[in-house]
Amino acid sequence: MSRYTTITSPFIKRRLTHTPWSNRQYIDDLIHLHRYIRNQPRQWATALHFSLLRKKYPADYLELLKEESIEWYERVVERIAEETKNRKEIEHDRREEEEALRDDWYEAGGLN
Repeated sequence: MSRYTTITSPFIKRRLTHTPWSNRQYIDDLIHLHRYIRNQPRQWATALHFSLLRKKYPADYLELLKEESIEWYERVVERIAEETKNRKEIEHDRREEEEALRDDWYEAGGLN
């Protein structure tokens, strides 16, 4: 079996040289992530695994994506920036609503 000597990604090869055998699961995960980037999952279980790996290794995912397609990488980075902006707006709105509710609580005679 030649799982590691057949790695084609320069990023994964670099990571391999800095990863001890005891942490080989990390390299195995990167290999899977790279495979999913090159060949999009077609079954729900592999799509779920792909999603979990993207969330577990977001920076590595972006590096592998950049190796594969700079256009795809740029679209994903743009989408992530938009999602982050939306998440911050939602959090800000939630905090403002919480403060307004707390003020209303105190005005109604509620305890601290």
